[in-house]
Amino acid sequence: MPSETENSKAKRLKELLNTYQLSQLIKKPTRTTESTKTLLDLIICKTDDPKTATTDVVELGISDHNLVYTCRKVGICKQKPKIIETRQYHKLNNAKFQNDLKQALLHINEHSDPNTALQEWNRIFLLIADINAPIRLRKVRSDRQPWMTDEIKKLSFHSDYLKKKAVMLNSSAFHSSYKKCKNKVTKLISNAKTHYFRTNLENSKSCKENWIHINKLLNHKTVKTQTINNIKFGDQNITGDINITNTINNYFVEIGPKLASVISPTDIDPIQPIQPCRSEFNLRTITTTELIQIIGKTNLNKAPGLDKIPIKLIKLAGDAIHDSLLHIFNLVLGTGIFPDDLKLAKIIPIHKEGDKAECGNYRPISVIPTVAKILEKIIYDQLSSYINDNDIICKQ
Repeated sequence: MPSETENSKAKRLKELLNTYQLSQLIKKPTRTTESTKTLLDLIICKTDDPKTATTDVVELGISDHNLVYTCRKVGICKQKPKIIETRQYHKLNNAKFQNDLKQALLHINEHSDPNTALQEWNRIFLLIADINAPIRLRKVRSDRQPWMTDEIKKLSFHSDYLKKKAVMLNSSAFHSSYKKCKNKVTKLISNAKTHYFRTNLENSKSCKENWIHINKLLNHKTVKTQTINNIKFGDQNITGDINITNTINNYFVEIGPKLASVISPTDIDPIQPIQPCRSEFNLRTITTTELIQIIGKTNLNKAPGLDKIPIKLIKLAGDAIHDSLLHIFNLVLGTGIFPDDLKLAKIIPIHKEGDKAECGNYRPISVIPTVAKILEKIIYDQLSSYINDNDIICKQ
């Protein structure tokens, strides 16, 4: 069978569209070179579709192919933007911030009860933080590409300008300049991405950081849990934010005892593998040096809990809070009273897999207060040191 010409193929396409009462909306060339203008990219919809509003072709500098688009009138509810709280650190005068804290926290050492001491400390710290680094609400935008420099952006805009001029004036000179500029932009982006990922992978301090950079390099996007509209609990379908929250929370609270109840009893003594130890473990008070070291090692990327105190502010406060925090921590270690405010955690359900309406398909992430993170690290270091020094854990 003889091959068909391009015109005959176009004619057949039009006949096919007419047969099924369809229309091709794009009327302008979608690929423009120095010598040709062709319509290659199509948008097909139902003929006389009342929901089609506008259709057009946009010339881009990143490719010979232009962007085609159509706007349709549809009744889809616009999703609410994600709004987060951030502090305006650019307004922070660190010397004033530290001086304000130092003066306001002097009386904390007068408290002998860990609960009242911590409550007063939190109140004063947040009050001064709100004055020096106010909280503001902002919409979360798409992730910024960290390798995009000002030079690359400026050159990309220039490439778009050259492409538009080449099309408008049908100029071979502008088209040649556009191609050179586009190739330069492509090369700059490639080199910038290579440098960015090589530097980050070489400087990564943990396996977790490595995988974060590798997934970003491979463009593996983490699917975050969206708003939960309903949840199944037995035969019931639970709706409403408060009802869903209570249902998921109860599920997380009860799952441990439920799993433990089905475990078969055993004659094995769980303490048997532990080596006997003659020394006794007691929590001891800490020094200012130990506190400074633990605060310094705390990861800046850790999210704040219900106290809304980020670790960044703790570090910026410096020695202005060391005496007051040291007093509170040593009260806890000396009395054995763990403050009630530090027992509260923000629980975030993370979807694992399967039906998003099933409670069992979520795992809980507990975000504890920043002060609790520091205190837990103090206790962990003492307990870990005792276990290792006395060779308590069986090495097998």
